[in-house]
Amino acid sequence: MPLPSASPLAALYRSHHGWLFGWLRKRLGCPENAADAAQDTFAKLIGRNELESLQEPRTYLLVAANRLLINQYHRRRVEEETAMPPYACWKRACRFASNATVTICCG
Repeated sequence: MPLPSASPLAALYRSHHGWLFGWLRKRLGCPENAADAAQDTFAKLIGRNELESLQEPRTYLLVAANRLLINQYHRRRVEEETAMPPYACWKRACRFASNATVTICCG
């Protein structure tokens, strides 16, 4: 009985994971972040129908990885812009406490 053929994603992973990891490592300068980004890139491709008919798999992977990095960059920027410095949070809590009947104990 013949063995079932590997999924297109598994074949793509075996053929190009090392190359994508190397490209991301050069781009990000950190092997841990590159490994995470490579894994996230392949995870995004689960269930994609077009994997079987890719003409340029490395180009496809670069586009997917770049989009992932751009999304992460935008998410980080939004988080940084909306985050309040700890001191501002404390001032707001003190202002709220002084206007309410709540007492804050500092130890």
